[in-house]
Amino acid sequence: MQSYDVYAPWYDIQNDMEDVDFYLEMLQTYGGPTLDAGCGTGRLLLAFAREGYDCAGFDPSQEMLTIARRKFAAEPPEIQARIEVSYGDMREFAMGRRFRTAMFGCNTFQHLLTNEEQNQALQCMFQHLEDDGRLFLQTTNIKFHENEPDVLYHRGREFHSETKEWVDSFYSYHYFQHVQIQQFTLFLDVSGEDGLVRRKQVVLNLRWLFPPELERLLTANGFELEALYGDFAKGPVTRDSPWIIAQARKRA
Repeated sequence: MQSYDVYAPWYDIQNDMEDVDFYLEMLQTYGGPTLDAGCGTGRLLLAFAREGYDCAGFDPSQEMLTIARRKFAAEPPEIQARIEVSYGDMREFAMGRRFRTAMFGCNTFQHLLTNEEQNQALQCMFQHLEDDGRLFLQTTNIKFHENEPDVLYHRGREFHSETKEWVDSFYSYHYFQHVQIQQFTLFLDVSGEDGLVRRKQVVLNLRWLFPPELERLLTANGFELEALYGDFAKGPVTRDSPWIIAQARKRA
């Protein structure tokens, strides 16, 4: 994905999700091996492998995967041996084995913009899960009351310790409500030791989902919805929840 190829160097320092403990509890309860669809820079895979779990992931961004592989290569051999990572598309992936648990973490699933794409991804995931396996699907809770359309917000300023660059980030939202698409535009103003500022632009189109729609979608593709959470502390889904996290069981 071209936008994530541009964003890859800055992704980790701007996305501290605080979700690791939530997913580790999932693994402790339901077991591995586990599959991370849209694994990005391998943040979760590395956390799982360090805790002794066999895990696999795929991503459509080669730049994100390059960063992931660099991280894994710095780990001891026994941790590297627990991780499998590859290039792949959520709509048609083939891992060659089945998993006890799996996830569409962060807002990965929201990159699927049509009903057909959503069904393709869930059907593919169904084939990769063991009977009675668990799927966790995490989406952003859309907040029209907080994020005004077409307003530029300052996200913050961060320093990249490896490249020795500063980045000032700005973002805006535009809503296509008739098709449930949120267009997220991120501007990265990157400055290095030469004093020049180079602007990079990332545009992401994300489809939002509402809880009843999510339940219908999972049910139609062979899953039973077991729980909906609004945050990583397993709080309820409310108007102000940051996330909608579905826990679903694969029906035999």
